[in-house]
Parts: sequence; C-alpha cells; structure tokens
Amino acid sequence: MLTGKIVKPEEAGRLSFRSPDVGDVSAIHALVKCCAPLDVNSRFCYLSFCEHFASTCVVAEANGVVIAFIIAYSPPERRDTLFIWQMAVDQPFRQCGVAKQMLRNLLSLHHLKRIRNIEATVSPSNAAACALFHSLARECNTFLGKSLLSAATMFDEAHHKQSKLIRVGPINSISKTLIGR
Repeated sequence: MLTGKIVKPEEAGRLSFRSPDVGDVSAIHALVKCCAPLDVNSRFCYLSFCEHFASTCVVAEANGVVIAFIIAYSPPERRDTLFIWQMAVDQPFRQCGVAKQMLRNLLSLHHLKRIRNIEATVSPSNAAACALFHSLARECNTFLGKSLLSAATMFDEAHHKQSKLIRVGPINSISKTLIGR
C-alpha cells in the first residue's frame, strides 16, 4: 500500500520477515505517518535504525510490500534487553497477529538468544500495544511489569501523555522455543 501497490490481507499470502535495510526508510516513514498517534521521526532517524540497528529490527512484507515493522535496540548496559523504539502495522493488517509474529521472529533469531526482557514505552491509551505485551507475557509464562517513565511536563508537545515503561520478562530459552505454538 505504501509503495503504490495495494495489498489486501486476504491476498497477501504468507508474510515474510527480514531485517530492514536503507531501502526501507521511505516505506517505514510513510507507514508511521499513517499510524497516528505514533510520533513521526525524521527519515534520518529511520535511516540510522536501518543502517546501525538492523539486526535488532524487523520488517514484515506481503507480496514484497512493507506492511509492518519493529525498530528496536539493546541498551549497551543491558544487553539482555530488547527495547522496542517503535512498531507499526498498516491498517488492513491490524488485529491479524502481525505485531506478535514480528516479536516472535526477533526472539527466534540466533544472535538475539541473549534477550531475556522486552521493554517498550506505551501510552495507557494504546490498548493494542498493551494487549500485545500482555499476550506475549502469557505466552512466555512470565511477568509484565509497568512503571511510570515520564511525566507529560517533560515534553513540549501537548499530545504527549504519561507513558508507562512496560517490561516483559524474564523470557527463558524454553519459552522462546515454544512461543506461538
């Protein structure tokens, strides 16, 4: 849909998952613009993730069209944690389990076997993200913790609400193997 091709979920066939590359920057940027209330970052920000953090990120494609992504990184002082910076799923593919499939894909990667915790900042009004992380915690038979991350007064923009830091973990290797079965 974002490249001029219209892909409907029922026509998509199997989704494919891969690490993003610099050629995906425009598609990721365009997808975020369609996914209010996500913050639209600069193209340079998305370029940086695609170039420097591709091994901890994933894009989902349907018939060669990017329909979803997760950009994430491991904080240097907490290498067992994957921090989800941003995720988006194109409207026609929402409520189809695409976001969870992307998380499963990331957790299954050999070079991310050290990951024991998933973190993300989530606005309390983002019911879909809250449900996703609760579901992931259930599947992994682990805990979901929430803590206040930032007060709205820390930001200049009025649209920022109080965000919660969500932490799913610890995720053990057996849970990673069984996730989604």
